[in-house]
Amino acid sequence: MPASSTSYSATLSPAATPRRFVLVAGFASACAGTLILATLPLAAGLAWPAAVAWTGWVGVELLMARRAYRDCSAYTLAAGGKLSVTGQGGGRLAGDLAPGSVVLANYAWLRVAVPGRRPWGELLRRQDQDREQWRRFQVICRHLPA
Repeated sequence: MPASSTSYSATLSPAATPRRFVLVAGFASACAGTLILATLPLAAGLAWPAAVAWTGWVGVELLMARRAYRDCSAYTLAAGGKLSVTGQGGGRLAGDLAPGSVVLANYAWLRVAVPGRRPWGELLRRQDQDREQWRRFQVICRHLPA
């Protein structure tokens, strides 16, 4: 008799390439946004403060993502939607999928929320995962409430 899908869990390991892509894309958007804001025809004295604020905000987000990437080696998603984050040292943190998570056939963008930390995004690719784990991950995500 096959196991119930409520006993499923899926463990996914992030790869270095998608993480680098997210950080480089974030840096590029910070640079582009700063340039756009600095050259907007705003009232005197508003363009540069807006550009500096944007750069600071994106910089903090990128530093938080980098820290999360450095500290996280795997994600385990249980059938009920509970997420467990495994640290580099093997310790586990309980978390949740935050709003904004998107799962497609070959890619997943997870918004991870762990109490006491800022939420972060993780780009996962099917090609970097175990085939069975990716299938279980998709089954679990299909049964989660929107």
